[in-house]
Amino acid sequence: MQKEIDELNRQNTWNLANLPDNRTALRGKWVYKIKTDINNNIIKYKARWVVKGFNQVLGIDYLDTFSTTCRPESYRTIFILAMQNRWKLHQYDVKNAFVHANIDKEIYIEQPIGFEKEADIKDNYKLINNIRTDNKRVKTETLSKRKESFSNNKLVCKLNKALYGLKQSPRLWYKYLLDTCKEHGFIVLPFDEAIFIYEEYKIIIICHVDDLIITGPDETKITDIINKLSNKLKLEYIGLINQFLGMEINLDYKNKTILIHQTKYLNNIIQRFNKGNLTPVLTPIELGVQLYKAEDKANKEDLTLYQQQIGSLIYLSTKTRPDIAFVVGKCARFMSNPDITHFRALDRIWKYLNKYPTLGKNYNCNDNIFKLIGYTDADWGGDIVGRKSTSGFVYLLNNNIISWNSILQKTVALSSCEAEYMAFKEAIKEAIYLNNLITYFNKLYNNNNIRIPTLLTDSESALKLANNPEFHKRSKHIDITYHFIREAILDKKVDLIYVNTKKQLADGFTKALDNIKHKNFINCLNLKEM
Repeated sequence: MQKEIDELNRQNTWNLANLPDNRTALRGKWVYKIKTDINNNIIKYKARWVVKGFNQVLGIDYLDTFSTTCRPESYRTIFILAMQNRWKLHQYDVKNAFVHANIDKEIYIEQPIGFEKEADIKDNYKLINNIRTDNKRVKTETLSKRKESFSNNKLVCKLNKALYGLKQSPRLWYKYLLDTCKEHGFIVLPFDEAIFIYEEYKIIIICHVDDLIITGPDETKITDIINKLSNKLKLEYIGLINQFLGMEINLDYKNKTILIHQTKYLNNIIQRFNKGNLTPVLTPIELGVQLYKAEDKANKEDLTLYQQQIGSLIYLSTKTRPDIAFVVGKCARFMSNPDITHFRALDRIWKYLNKYPTLGKNYNCNDNIFKLIGYTDADWGGDIVGRKSTSGFVYLLNNNIISWNSILQKTVALSSCEAEYMAFKEAIKEAIYLNNLITYFNKLYNNNNIRIPTLLTDSESALKLANNPEFHKRSKHIDITYHFIREAILDKKVDLIYVNTKKQLADGFTKALDNIKHKNFINCLNLKEM
């Protein structure tokens, strides 16, 4: 705690002042965290003084909010690029990152608990005597409140810098980081504002709030850049990346492989929700199971427990476990009012995770030419409640999974062909983004071997609909937004090709699979146990 206070004082975070009549001081609290390594060994104990920003008033205490986070597809692509070329992935932490930026509003907060300072008693009496202004009598109750405040010798902190907990602090920090990086020759990646590129030296910085990862072909230039940035940022070198956003990252530069998993995180949430004693199973969802809306209202405790479990599983499914993306999304549809059947479906996921607790994404980065292949699929009317269909897609970069999604469609499809066609839209949007990202890096590193991304579907009728604008009778009711699919194909932004259903990799993102198919699904996604 003392280190935190010393650092805040060193950066001139606030000045002690008396609170104006028309203002309210925001409260704060101490937040404690025990930082551990991948083996759960304690690295350090950390204390941070945080403002209770939920009490801020829009228009008075803040205007805009924004938090810089790098897109998963971006950092996965950069990890593959770095390993292809055996570049080191260095990780840095910015100490008290938000405090680097100047505050944009007049904000008062209470003094840190346990470190309060009192005002000089003579100054207090002066303020009491001067409380009458313009020969107008102050209301008795206002006078008594001020006297009580002064008699207790209480001061508040008038902020000079952004502080953790304030709604605008992440935005102010990003602006400060952006200006600092631009000052030293970096530009923002056109497709991700949290990625900074030094094009001359081909150095990349990945930013996730106050976590920085830097890589590039020249270690000397990287060291020089870090030294220059350290004049404006208080950087703490962590080492070669081994933990990032709750993920554990195992680098093998000799064989050019990366294993990204969340074993530590998964063990923690299994322990948190007491699911370790459940019998392991081979699939995350039973075949033929249907989930319906609950008839009775769930009590508050069950509702909170269900939502907490779903939140923890969503984070797992979006970072390293695409094998549970479909069933987690299916269970998440009932977060507003779960019943015993929904809890039973959740327990099935926990049983499956007990079977494969160390499963993670295995990246083989030996191919130096980027090749993007995607798979798209849809069920038809799989949602029994609203009869909507589920879209799913997955993209592989050199056979390494970098993007996936399983989502309920927004409108009801009148046929399986239409459901598949509507699934194309989300898949092609992702293909265009990923291809722009990959094309940029290809050009940056002088690789002109640029290919059109391939998107595979097992629906011949939907494929014909996408390529044939004369299907008027069958498609005239389909919203015009979906027909950008044809434009993307004509503009050669994506190459849509038929694939046999048995080889449809996106199957596991739209429906339940049996034991054999699910095992094959895991293998095709190149998921591997640690």
